[in-house]
Amino acid sequence: MILLMENTKNTIWLPIYSLNGSLNNFYLILALFELISYFLTAILVLKTCKIIQKSKHFHINMNILVIGLISQWFEAFVSKLAIMPYQVGILSVDNSKSTYISWWTSELSDMVQVPNFFQVLALYLPGLFIWHYIYSMFIGVTCVGVERIFATYYIRDYEKTPRKHIGAGLMVLTHCLSFPFSYFMVNNRISFILADTLCIACVGAVCVVYLILWLVNERHRKNLTARGAYHLAQQFQVKENIRHIMLARNIISCATFFVAVTCGLLMTIVLDLIPIWLKNPMAQCIENCIFLNPLLICSVTLFSVPAWKNEFCQSIPIFRKFRNESITVRKSLGPDSDTKEYFNQLKNAWL
Repeated sequence: MILLMENTKNTIWLPIYSLNGSLNNFYLILALFELISYFLTAILVLKTCKIIQKSKHFHINMNILVIGLISQWFEAFVSKLAIMPYQVGILSVDNSKSTYISWWTSELSDMVQVPNFFQVLALYLPGLFIWHYIYSMFIGVTCVGVERIFATYYIRDYEKTPRKHIGAGLMVLTHCLSFPFSYFMVNNRISFILADTLCIACVGAVCVVYLILWLVNERHRKNLTARGAYHLAQQFQVKENIRHIMLARNIISCATFFVAVTCGLLMTIVLDLIPIWLKNPMAQCIENCIFLNPLLICSVTLFSVPAWKNEFCQSIPIFRKFRNESITVRKSLGPDSDTKEYFNQLKNAWL
């Protein structure tokens, strides 16, 4: 949504599609469904952060980055709550009763005209923070890959040395880069095509970084059998890097899916490639790709690591019930079966 300040050429680009919705139409019902989805997402985000914080599966620097990025969803959540009253029609940006429907436009006649900046300050700040969240996700995923570069470089002692300044520094770098982008976006200083290109470039950079890391660590892994080539700590670090890359592969696949869907839908709306009646539902899909992406990304993250998956399933009553029943069945095995299972595990441990 582009807002134009009257008597000036200043514009504001809000990452929303509708304003001044009517309380008598589907906007209110849609908002209620969205609120329910957001609260479910909030529970999942909190649960994911708690599980990762307790886990020692990866280095503390990776945990700092992943928790920092996932928990940043609440920035977008609070901003969305601040904008919702304007979308459903409880509050209005002007005295007009018209419902404004748009995503981005370069035509002055299609922009929403407002008297002055201070009248839309309540929309400007949430819009700034939503843009900050969006770009922090793209830049942050790249920084997570950079953390693995440090892990590969300091392969001799990375695990036994915390080096928290690496994780904290990359987190600060993420925000130092995302805030300028957010400022330019909300003030409509970056064109629509360039904005999409930047998002696609970030995803492409992440894919290249992880491909290089995978090749390097696979080479190290193949050399692990050479006598005296790697110390125990180095062997562990190589295996951890590969586990991280396998986890990142799943997350990157989800992120690529969201980028492709969101950018593709945006292009079709802005370039008027679809019928008018389909624009509104498609725009709602775009907004939900932004605000509900943790439902998929957090789930994929948790289920990509067995320890995280077990912890998550134990926290859900229905999964915990099935798990307890499975444990009961295993305990009912006869002594011969138990003994056979024990020696099989002992044999495998020495392979």
